[in-house]
Order: sequence, then C-alpha cells, then structure tokens
Amino acid sequence: MQLLGDVAKTYEATDMARWWEWEAASDGRRQLTWSTGRRDLGTLAGLGQEASDEEIAADDQEADEGIAIPREAWKHIIGVRQETDLLAAAERDGLDGARRWLSARGLAWTVARPGDGSTPRVPAVRLA
Repeated sequence: MQLLGDVAKTYEATDMARWWEWEAASDGRRQLTWSTGRRDLGTLAGLGQEASDEEIAADDQEADEGIAIPREAWKHIIGVRQETDLLAAAERDGLDGARRWLSARGLAWTVARPGDGSTPRVPAVRLA
C-alpha cells in the first residue's frame, strides 16, 4: 500500500509500473483471510466458537412486543425515504423512540405481541 501511496503522490512512471505489476500478479488472489491457530483473533478475544447458520436460525429471539405499521403508513415512510430515520430512532431509544417518531408524524401504529393473535397482517417492524 505504500507503493500505491507513492504512486498517488508522485505519479512516477517506475512506481506506476511496479503497482501495475503487483495488480496483475495478485489478480484473483485473496488479500485478507482469517487467521488460524494461536493467531486466531476470535480466540484471542475470547469469543469462543462461531455459531453455524442453522444454530442462529434455530435460536428463538422473538421480541415480547413489537410495532405493527399499517400498509398506508409504511408506504408513506418509504415514499418520503424516512425508513432509516425510523430505524435510527428505534436503535437509539427502542420501541418508545419508534412510537414517538411515528406519533410525531401522525403515522398510525399498533402494538404487536407475538402469539396472541393481535398482530395484524401488515408490514411490521419488530424490535427486540
């Protein structure tokens, strides 16, 4: 990367030729890989063994409560490109933040509790 930095600063033909040579020789090769053994960053950080996709999918992470947003309200949110604003409010302040965000804009929402039949059949944002 130092060579690339030099190329960007000086535009010297020899440095550029060396960079192009490196590009050609490294094309299709891995540049970053996970380390193994003693140098394994996961082990050093004490993270343990990584869960498989099947284990993650089987893990029940159902929220006790969620927010159901009626289709019309969701279409409005998407139409004005504010879905990321809603998610930011929810990440920052949880369900209460999402409720406040929706209410401040006059958008409908209902409480959705999994399994009790209260969840309407509309697009929903479920937050843990």
